[in-house]
Amino acid sequence: MTMIDIRYCIRWITSELKLLVAHLHEIGRVYPTMVAGIPVASANANWTIGGLATVVAAGAIAGDYRLHAVSLEAADHDGVYELVIYQGAADVEVCHVRFAVVGGFFGNSYYVLTGPLVPGGARLRAAVACSTGLAAIATVTISVAYHLVV
Repeated sequence: MTMIDIRYCIRWITSELKLLVAHLHEIGRVYPTMVAGIPVASANANWTIGGLATVVAAGAIAGDYRLHAVSLEAADHDGVYELVIYQGAADVEVCHVRFAVVGGFFGNSYYVLTGPLVPGGARLRAAVACSTGLAAIATVTISVAYHLVV
């Protein structure tokens, strides 16, 4: 490895650390904010994805961002759920999260997400599948937590 390669590596590591520090100290945000969350319904068959619900409208978040969590605000059935989040006009999968509601819903649950950078202005949509044991439509209400990329 040459001295030029070492300097390049040091500059790259330094720039990545600066981004990480800035990101960790950036204000966390939620969407939607100051209104009720977005209802997302499963299909009326066990483990079948329901229709897509718009969680973030195109253009609503101007800067690039990373999703950090989904907040489960309500669920109308006990069961195991799998929520899929999609981005952009082509509905490219961003992440999946799985959770269970057992014995009734008792308040807000927060599930950590990992996934790629979401471009500013991109639409986010979500779909859910559920195993209620009833082959019935199950609806969850969600919001997302994110950080703008600085």
